[in-house]
Amino acid sequence: KKEFKMIDWSHSKDPRSTQQMMEDFANAIAECVVVPNSWLAPYGLEDKVRGGRTLARIDELQDERDGELSQHKKDKQEKAIKIEIYRKQYEQENRPDEQAGLDYVNIDEYRLYNNQMLFAQYCPSIELDD
Repeated sequence: KKEFKMIDWSHSKDPRSTQQMMEDFANAIAECVVVPNSWLAPYGLEDKVRGGRTLARIDELQDERDGELSQHKKDKQEKAIKIEIYRKQYEQENRPDEQAGLDYVNIDEYRLYNNQMLFAQYCPSIELDD
């Protein structure tokens, strides 16, 4: 009889919430499960090259068909909106770049934290112990 040890997540340094980790797990599963073309043929979703599609790709195709935007397109729209806000702020300031102080909007704290950790990890002049 094999015994399984429970993982103690209370000391984890991962900043993501349990819900985010479960969503990542569900996305990973959706990338692994491949539906064969024979099941997809009645819906017009078959892939002639690979012989099937992953669940994640089927969801993307259905979102496109329903008019919903992909995550990449949503990110691009959000970026364009932010650039427009910053452009207006800069024009109102009417100062050179070195002196302009922009008010940042909608900062993704998780993404910011990840980028800071990656910078600290790969920057040779930063001592991680300090």
